[in-house]
Amino acid sequence: MARFVQSRRSALSGDDGVALITAVAVAALVAVLGITLLTISLAESRSSGRERQRAEAVAFAEGQVDMTLARVQAAAPASLPCTSTASSTVSRPDTLTAQTTVRYYDRTRPAGTEDVTSLVCSGSAPAVTEALVSSTTTSQALGTAPGASRKVETLIALKPRVDGLDKAIFGNAGIALANNGEVFGRTGVPDADIYTNGDFACNNNQDYHGSIYAQGSITMSSTCTVDVDAWAGTRFTANNTGVTVKGDVRVGNGGAAMDARGATVAGTVSVRTTITGSQWRGDNCPAKCVEGANPGMPPAIPFPQIPWNPTVQAAWAAAPPAGGGFTTVVDTAATRDCTVSGDANGPGRWIMDNAASLTSPTLLRTPCRVVIQRNNNTLALGNNLAVFADGGVALANSITIRSTSSTVRNLYFIQPYNAVASPCTTDGIVLDNRVTLESTVDLLLYSPCNIRKANNADHFGQVYAGGNAVIDNQFTMYYKPLPVWGIANPVVRGYDIDILYKRENF
Repeated sequence: MARFVQSRRSALSGDDGVALITAVAVAALVAVLGITLLTISLAESRSSGRERQRAEAVAFAEGQVDMTLARVQAAAPASLPCTSTASSTVSRPDTLTAQTTVRYYDRTRPAGTEDVTSLVCSGSAPAVTEALVSSTTTSQALGTAPGASRKVETLIALKPRVDGLDKAIFGNAGIALANNGEVFGRTGVPDADIYTNGDFACNNNQDYHGSIYAQGSITMSSTCTVDVDAWAGTRFTANNTGVTVKGDVRVGNGGAAMDARGATVAGTVSVRTTITGSQWRGDNCPAKCVEGANPGMPPAIPFPQIPWNPTVQAAWAAAPPAGGGFTTVVDTAATRDCTVSGDANGPGRWIMDNAASLTSPTLLRTPCRVVIQRNNNTLALGNNLAVFADGGVALANSITIRSTSSTVRNLYFIQPYNAVASPCTTDGIVLDNRVTLESTVDLLLYSPCNIRKANNADHFGQVYAGGNAVIDNQFTMYYKPLPVWGIANPVVRGYDIDILYKRENF
């Protein structure tokens, strides 16, 4: 009996060993399976994470390219985006960093010299025909694996946007408005910009619904208001409490003299050197003062050249329907009589006698100076009239210019660019003694010489003077850009783009 019990216990002990081994084996198998599943899960997670990073990197890079294309299309030639720019964003759980570059090409240049990126970035604004925009986006490392990196690039063709005359007043040598003037923009928009490659002076009770750009200095005295920016090349001076700039003041290569404590600048005063004026500085700095900055020079615009030659005549004759096509050209013996007799000379008398009966857009070509000085008279236009007068134009003695109907007519007084020696310092066009436009006539005054308007004059249109634009007293202007053809040196205002290709580069 004892031997039986002992044998039974031995058998049971043997079973316990097998069970233990089995349990350990099962546990080990489960552990192996668990580790395998975990490894597979981690690998799949890492793989899906990498795929997520790749997708995000491509999307972010493409977004940076599209953003750069928008900047290219919106920029002036001198402000095209250049060099390399970095940007980053967080898209949890990833952090993406993009490096975007732009290279510019002029395919009209000889082989090997097409890349003009360095010229664009130096501000020289060369001719550009193509641009290559690329953005490389990299995510952060995922575990021990490096971050995903993707590159998107696009090649675009750049088509220059060449505008006509787009400033309310352009005085190449300088602009001076003496007293009581206001320049309105179009339909309440502050777009009546003033530009000069010289100095600008606002002396008394003037309001400009736009920006002032001067490659030289800007001086604002008495009560002068600028609705947007005042951007000078060499200096800005505000010496009266009535001075107001509703945007920014910028000086590209000089400083600002804020001599009036009550002068108001809604934005900042950003200058290359220093800002003087202890009282104004005490009230407004450092919040509005940025000294030692690099605001850049105002965008440089050469004086547009409108000559007279067969090419220009053909351009006006082929004017689009909006211009009507100036197919009627008057150049008769009578209009060549430059001698002033009584209140007009030959071309002046022709205008007074025939302007009201015009039935189609007409171009009057004369080598004379057009002189009209009839007192208390009306010059009525039956259609659009362009006057190309080598000697310029002189109107005086209370002349009112209007349309014969409610239809707005365009009137052009143009002294051709090639009619005088350059630089011209005489008065090319003079409108004196209450020469007034009614709202039914838009007038462009263009001369490579000085243009002078004086004494209670309203004006709908534009003034382009190759010398000084001088406006003496009681001037109200409504900016109305007129279509112009035959500009010899059209200014490229910007670029439209065509996408030649867009692709991802691995």
